Amino acid sequence: PEESSPYIVSFSLKNVRGEGIVHYLESKDIIIGTGSACSAKKGLKRIPLALGLDKEYYDGMLRVSYDADINKNDLDIALNILNDAIKVERELHK
Repeated sequence: PEESSPYIVSFSLKNVRGEGIVHYLESKDIIIGTGSACSAKKGLKRIPLALGLDKEYYDGMLRVSYDADINKNDLDIALNILNDAIKVERELHK
């Protein structure tokens, strides 16, 4: 924790393309990333491999950054839109 930011969360979703989630959220004016900020040119598998995740999670890495001023309402809205994005992405890639 001493060497990390409290304003960045990385997670991976099973059987989804993180890039698809990123584009969906971008269309809703929510900007997030895939992988880690320092690995854009190194490929997206570095983090899931380091975490020991199964292959189903490799393409689903997402990185969300936010600031200390985010409020609960904004967070609820963003999480609802993220949920929608996940549903759309999973439907597209059944």
